[in-house]
Amino acid sequence: MLKDSIILTFSKGIRGVLMVVFNMIIARVFSETLYGIYKQSYLIMNLSTSIFVLGIPTTISYLYATAKRENKEKLIGNTLLILSMISFVTSFVLLVFKNQIALLLNNEQLVNYINVISIYVSIMIISSFLENLYISSNSAVLLGKIYIAYVIINFAVISFIAVSSKNLNMLLIAMATIELLRTLIMYFSIIKKEKLKLKLDYNYLLKQIKFALPLGAVSIIQNVNLYVDNLFISNQFTVEEYAAYANAAQDIPLVGIITVSIAAVILPRMSKYYHDTNDPKGVLKLWGDSCEKTAIVMFPLFWIFLFYSSSYIEFIFSEVYVQRSTPIFVIYLLKFPLYFTVFGNPLIVLKQQKYVMINSFIGMVTNIILNTIFLMIFGMKGPAISTVITQYFIDYLILRKISKTTNIPITKVLPYKKLLKILVIPSVVVIPIYLLSRLTNLNYFIEFALSGGTIYILSILIYYKLGYFKIDDIKSLVKR
Repeated sequence: MLKDSIILTFSKGIRGVLMVVFNMIIARVFSETLYGIYKQSYLIMNLSTSIFVLGIPTTISYLYATAKRENKEKLIGNTLLILSMISFVTSFVLLVFKNQIALLLNNEQLVNYINVISIYVSIMIISSFLENLYISSNSAVLLGKIYIAYVIINFAVISFIAVSSKNLNMLLIAMATIELLRTLIMYFSIIKKEKLKLKLDYNYLLKQIKFALPLGAVSIIQNVNLYVDNLFISNQFTVEEYAAYANAAQDIPLVGIITVSIAAVILPRMSKYYHDTNDPKGVLKLWGDSCEKTAIVMFPLFWIFLFYSSSYIEFIFSEVYVQRSTPIFVIYLLKFPLYFTVFGNPLIVLKQQKYVMINSFIGMVTNIILNTIFLMIFGMKGPAISTVITQYFIDYLILRKISKTTNIPITKVLPYKKLLKILVIPSVVVIPIYLLSRLTNLNYFIEFALSGGTIYILSILIYYKLGYFKIDDIKSLVKR
């Protein structure tokens, strides 16, 4: 399991880094208008792919590992059938309503790219179950190797096309072609390894769809909530302004991977502990300890990106976007103190999964209302402010539910005082280093890398000296 997790995390890490480098390239070789259209195209592709799969891929994770061989063959056959039908319908909808989509996103030029976008979305929907299938069939190592090769080849090809042609249509065609090749390789590799023959069973299909719909509903709500602000901004502002906003709204590289990876390690331990003891206090103790360790890794980054936000934006997206993207980025950064955990995990352990959907729906409605109001009050900054407030509100609701479920006061659900200390400590380091760096005339990249690296190392040393973590903690994490 550890080997699987390391390889998967490593492959995702490589993809994250290479996609950042690719963004650095196209932000510099594309015009602001073309770059904005690329961002809007990506918005359509991500929303369409994540929403219309309707939770079908997740059924593989739940049903495949424990199914008999015959049912495994039915499960894969049914999944391919239903996803193929969904991909066809989705592509048809995109093509039929391409003018309306362009109008919604306030950019008539998008019509010229919808044809290729629909093909890309179709491929992504059909292939959406493959990662779940690899993991469920204990082929995560093979998956990681394929992903590593795929992300490197994908990066090399699309970077070359972007630089050499500066043509978005050619770039999208290349992306779709590579995804098609990846899908074929992944599909035939796993079918050969598992020695499966495809079968269809409509009764089993109905069971699968019934199982998938609640999961799909959660996925739709979460993804709409994730992109609400992007939709509002694209609808109300120019494509160039949307490009600047999309830059700022983009997650800091690898941050999400770190949080999710650590949470994935602790989740099985929490589940096993609760199954063996039925002790919610012990579960929250395990959760709180992992939150502290994650905070030690994450919180120094908050101060680095806060004080050197302009340098970061210039490094990733070029000086063209510094003035417009930096203020939005700083607002988004206010969510960063929440990145010490996945808040919903204790609810999963405590068998309260249904509340995740309810909570997501409340968050989506809240976000839409606040986006509408704040857009009128604060302009382009409004949706960013709404997103931050909504995230804190959602996590508060989760903590309140955990408190009610466990009969533990919300003030004791997490070690808030310890987490606050971990958050504040790097500020003691960052302020003098920042003031010193202002006195020098360093290149923005050198300033960001040198100052940021120094701040991070000194913060970790202070944590260590204060006894907030021990070397044994790192050794035990590696052993797991």
